[in-house]
Amino acid sequence: MKTRMAATAAALALSAVLSAPQAMAQPTTWTMPDIRGMNLAAAQKAFNEATEGSGVKLTPVNLSGPGEVINLTNWTVCSQSPRAGGTIRAKSQPAVGVNRPNNC
Repeated sequence: MKTRMAATAAALALSAVLSAPQAMAQPTTWTMPDIRGMNLAAAQKAFNEATEGSGVKLTPVNLSGPGEVINLTNWTVCSQSPRAGGTIRAKSQPAVGVNRPNNC
């Protein structure tokens, strides 16, 4: 009797798993947009849209020397890594070189 109940429970569990809808797989790679020449705020927005809010962070690197990048609209993207069209992965560490407007 116990083996029949265990077999029935296992069959029910298996059918529930097989009939459950498959979860939509999240992409694991994205394409880096061309953000050179944009102000950093616009570049950050374009990057977030391209990576579909995946949580991958874009790191700004101040090319004018030491100093913190605070107001994103006061910085222009001079360089980027990876290059435009390159692949971004979930564990990537994409970065942009930024400088004050008209100093790239």
